[in-house]
Order: sequence, then structure tokens, then C-alpha cells
Amino acid sequence: MLAHYLADVQDDLEAEIRWDESALRDYQLVGDGDLAPIGIPSAAGLAPSLHLNLGDGYFRRGDLSAARQQLDAGLAGLAALGDDGYAAMIRRGLSGLDERVSDHGS
Repeated sequence: MLAHYLADVQDDLEAEIRWDESALRDYQLVGDGDLAPIGIPSAAGLAPSLHLNLGDGYFRRGDLSAARQQLDAGLAGLAALGDDGYAAMIRRGLSGLDERVSDHGS
């Protein structure tokens, strides 16, 4: 998931979005067994974060429709998260994105 990290270090919004899109595409190739060695029991737990990051990028670009699609996908994947600090952070992030998108009429 190198693309996920690379998105976070970009100074240019369009480059960040491209890396986030790449991370989401690459995610489709990740199996549960691939993440077990680093303590992540299910690959599905990454999806909400990936959708959150991409949705935030689309929102900042002004593409509210695409931001809403990513938000909805992230919310749909929340059941895969555990009950820990990471899950709480992702839930807060999705809630904040929901508020921002809703405030802008989408």
C-alpha cells in the first residue's frame, strides 16, 4: 500500500488524488493473508480509510459528487473496522467529510 503513503506526502492536490486512486485500485489485489503478518486481520478494514482519503481529495478539488460516492463507500465499509483508536479516527474522519459535503449541498 505504498501508494496510500505516497498520496499523503504530495504537495499537489491532483498528484495526491492520483495516488489515492492508485491505492484504491491496488487495494483490490490485497488479500486478508497479505496483512496478517502486520497485525491487520482483514483487508476490508483498510477500505474505509482509502475511501475517506480519496473522498477528501475530491471534496477539496470541488467534485462534490465524487466526494459523496467515496463517502458512501467508506460508510458502507465501517462494519469491517474494529473497536480501537484507528477505527475511531476513521469514523470521525468520515463523519467530518459527511458534514463538509452536506454543508456544500451535495
